[in-house]
Amino acid sequence: MTNKRALLIGINDYPNMPKLNGAVNDARLMAGLLKSSFGFMPGNMTLLLDEQATRQSLLAAFERLLRRVKDDDAVVFFYSGWGHRLPDPTGRWPNGMVSTLMPYDVGADGGGQVTYDELCERLLQLKAAKPYLTLIIDTNYAGTIGPCLDADPHLRERTVFLGACRTDEFAYESRFGDVSHGMFSYTLSQALVSAGPKATYRQVFEQVSQVLARSRQHPQMEGEGDRRLFGAGKVESMRFVPVIGRTRTTATLSAGAALGMTAGSTWAIYAPGTLKVTADTPKRGLVEITKVDAVTSEARILSEAGAEAIAPGTKAVEETHSYGEMRLVVDFRSPDEELLRRGEGLRRLLEDSQLVRIAGPDEHADVTAWLLAPRSAVQKSDPVPQLGALAEPTWALVAEKDRLLRPTYRAEERSAVWDLRDKLEQLARQRNILNLRNPNLNSQLVGKVDFILERPLADGTWAEAQPEAQSGMVVFEDGDQVRLVISNHHQAPLYISILDLPWQGTIDLIFPSGDKSEQMGPGERVELEPTQVYIPEERFKRTGADAEPPETRVETVKLFATAYPIDFRALVRQEAVRGMESSIGETTLLWELLDMARTGHGSRRSRPVQLPAEQEWITVERSFALLRKGEKTWLR
Repeated sequence: MTNKRALLIGINDYPNMPKLNGAVNDARLMAGLLKSSFGFMPGNMTLLLDEQATRQSLLAAFERLLRRVKDDDAVVFFYSGWGHRLPDPTGRWPNGMVSTLMPYDVGADGGGQVTYDELCERLLQLKAAKPYLTLIIDTNYAGTIGPCLDADPHLRERTVFLGACRTDEFAYESRFGDVSHGMFSYTLSQALVSAGPKATYRQVFEQVSQVLARSRQHPQMEGEGDRRLFGAGKVESMRFVPVIGRTRTTATLSAGAALGMTAGSTWAIYAPGTLKVTADTPKRGLVEITKVDAVTSEARILSEAGAEAIAPGTKAVEETHSYGEMRLVVDFRSPDEELLRRGEGLRRLLEDSQLVRIAGPDEHADVTAWLLAPRSAVQKSDPVPQLGALAEPTWALVAEKDRLLRPTYRAEERSAVWDLRDKLEQLARQRNILNLRNPNLNSQLVGKVDFILERPLADGTWAEAQPEAQSGMVVFEDGDQVRLVISNHHQAPLYISILDLPWQGTIDLIFPSGDKSEQMGPGERVELEPTQVYIPEERFKRTGADAEPPETRVETVKLFATAYPIDFRALVRQEAVRGMESSIGETTLLWELLDMARTGHGSRRSRPVQLPAEQEWITVERSFALLRKGEKTWLR
């Protein structure tokens, strides 16, 4: 019998190291995800947090885990905490350094670290058994375990290693809503949640790499990347969230912000043994999410079939999903208070916007609008140092990780605040579309549409564009040819539309050329005409050490597959669209969401997750980095 086993470690409160904020959340998040979506039983999982994760207990738990495995078992080792590097006495590891994990009781002098060599020694003891191994490391200098896998071909065949960054990089934390996580762990959890039952590690890794492409860390993958997630065993067909707590009027669900939980959504509760939900499946009750934390959510009990019918161990399945306000949150800043008061015109314009709103006190902003004073020189501590010296007051838009958005605006131009408002609303529309996904993980369309990018070969044939080994990104150069290929594996016809969402914040409809989405029959494969990708001329350019890295040029093509035809042209119109009604009068859920993403108008009410077959929809995204010819970057 195949078992699924896991050891998960998260350490925040180091006594001899700076404290972390998100590592414990990471471990709890991954534990909940393995239980709810991948069939791991609580009795086969060990969770070591903070003072529980000493060097001795970590290695002892790892050895116990390995001693228990049998042929074809799925084994997961997850670590989130501090990491380091030490000189490599064996000469096997890159650059003469071996990466390490730092347990809770690591000494102030660095003594007591757990090296990758020590982990490898224990993995090599598995020659007799043949488990499917997954090692996930979210720490500084994570790198890869190539030398370990090279020591035994058996390990390479059945092992996948996912590391948060390269051997010479840091792994960063960030806040997601009100909670902290490692950026890699959070992004990986999102990709695993959206993965279909037949997804491979390579597909998930590509998505993670695309999301982190604009950050300063570059995830790594080693081993059997084309294997299905967490072993070859069958994944439970019904996706659910377990109920883990109950009071008189509330229930606690074992999923939080990182898994897409949203306040206002409603969840039906079913008996613990439920394997599939139909219209006839009896419900234990109904709850509404009221508070979303890092790895759990609190829900108000709306109805219940009987006393204590909603209890720990019951299963929650989403019925209606709240998509939130679909507005870009913007903050205003300036090093000169008098200058900032002169920029109040933009604030007043945004107060009337349906797509953008002004950040409240201490609220995290999606974009910061800087009004910069003239300056003859710049230091790294200055706001938006990428712009260098400035001859006149200048507006600049900055997104996450201090990423400068194009273009900048001369504050003295009378149209500057109007242009800024339009740019912010354009960014809001694109972000809304990028974030729009079907929340129903049990949709009949999951995994039924293939969407690939192809590049031409020297012999004139075409082949799927593969991500680069280390970065995990598909890379094209300015002027390259690209072909999109779509396959319908559903038993019924589907209607296909494809949007282009480049890094500049625009939205373009690239398929079909006609009025409405194009129908594809069951089993049909469509190869679109090749197109050329290019980098448009920039309004301004930066050079030197502070120049924007070229890997920030990430373009996404997003496919919408629906059970009915839909007209996307209104979505991509460049003229003002405030106040416009739905141009085709559709009453389907997807069109309502698209129209709200486009205009900001519409009800913020929750919407059904389960849809009739004639209203089903799904999205598939493919992203790539675009470089100039001969451009040097971490992608090379």
